[in-house]
Amino acid sequence: MTILTPANSFDDVTQLDTTTIAIGGAGGAANTPLQNLCNRTYYLKLRLDGLGKAATTNNYNDLANLPALGSAAYQNTASFASASDGVLARSAVQPSQLSGYGIVNPITTAGDMIIGGSTGLQQRLPAGTNTYVLTMVGGYPAWAASGASIPNVQTITSAATVTPTYSNDVVEITAQSAGLTIANPTGTPNNGQAILFRLKDNGTAQTIAFGTAFIGIGGALPTTTTAGKWEYFTGIYSSADSKIHIILPAAVQS
Repeated sequence: MTILTPANSFDDVTQLDTTTIAIGGAGGAANTPLQNLCNRTYYLKLRLDGLGKAATTNNYNDLANLPALGSAAYQNTASFASASDGVLARSAVQPSQLSGYGIVNPITTAGDMIIGGSTGLQQRLPAGTNTYVLTMVGGYPAWAASGASIPNVQTITSAATVTPTYSNDVVEITAQSAGLTIANPTGTPNNGQAILFRLKDNGTAQTIAFGTAFIGIGGALPTTTTAGKWEYFTGIYSSADSKIHIILPAAVQS
C-alpha cells in the first residue's frame, strides 16, 4: 500500500457525495479527503516548526515557508488587510527591512525619536537639549525647557560686553575687571521668563550699562558694581512691552 505524500497546502476537505464512486489509488475519490487532511496537517506542522525557530531568533524570516519580508507575496498575504497590517503584525521587523513597504527610517543621529507627524507619517524628532522634557504642542510631541531645579548657568569671568541667552537661567560674572555692558539677550523668550544676574568685580568697582531691552522696576538700573561684593538682580521678560523688567533694588552682599 502506497503512503500519501503531503503537500504544503491548507486544503478544503472534500466531502464524498452519495453518488461518488469510491475509487482508491492516486487521485482516486476515496483518497481525496485523506489527501486534503494530510496536506493541512503538513502545512500546520511547517508553521509550528518555524514558530519554534523564530521564537529563538526573534526574526520573522525564520518562520518557515512564509514569504520573505519586502516581497510582493508578503505584502499581498491574504491574512492581512493591507501590507502595513503585515508589518505591524511582525514585531521583529528591522529598520533596514522597512523600505520594502514605503517606510523610511528617519533616524539619523543617536538620541533621535520617531513620532507620528502632522501628516500621519513617521518623522524624526531630534534629541532634545540637556534638561529639556518631552511635552505636547498642538497635539504633537516636542521638546520644551524643563521646570527642574537644575538651572542653566552662563558663567563669565570678565568681559567688556556680556550677552545673555534666554536658554540660560542665570548669568554669573565672577571677577569683572573692566566697565561692563549687559547687552540685549539673544533667543526667543516666553512671557514671564526670568533671568537671574549674579555678578562681582575684581575688588575694584566697575561701571555697568544695559542694552535697550532692559528697564528698571522699583528704581533706576544700577550703574556700578559694589567693590568686592556679590550683587544680585532679577530680570523678568514682559511680552506687553517686549522689555526685561529688572526688579530693584538689587541685593548686595553685606
